[in-house]
Amino acid sequence: MPIFPSRPIFTGLALIVLPFAPGCARIGTDASCQDPNRNRPEQQVVATAMERAYDQVDFQFCRNQKCLVEVDAATGCDVQTIRDCVTRHIIAAQGVPVAGASEATLKLTSTISRFRLDHQDRILSPDVDFGEFRGQLDVTGPTEKRQFKLQGRAQRAVI
Repeated sequence: MPIFPSRPIFTGLALIVLPFAPGCARIGTDASCQDPNRNRPEQQVVATAMERAYDQVDFQFCRNQKCLVEVDAATGCDVQTIRDCVTRHIIAAQGVPVAGASEATLKLTSTISRFRLDHQDRILSPDVDFGEFRGQLDVTGPTEKRQFKLQGRAQRAVI
């Protein structure tokens, strides 16, 4: 028995749709950094977008403070990459990253809403990868309460 009905319209439609089916499954989802479908250059462009988002925050509030870094990664993104990025910013501002909440004077919580390749822009410019990062950084302490919106984009030419 054939896979498709014998009607020419169904066969023609299947030949048009099937080659695009694997890509359609990825377009609407936030792919994680650990996505096996994302190659190293794609991971780098997404990480660059993340770095740009955090570069917009002035981390001087961390100066001489013991800072605990937490990441709320509901999207399944690479928690360690984000934690490392925030830790580098704390150290650059002369703060001290700590592992335990009892030691911390400040708590920095990153909540991530997007950490992915932007497939909409990829469709418009097939020879360019666009990385997108969005989220929020909440800073809390005894006398400190701040909230930063995070948004970063990056692109690279596909060779």
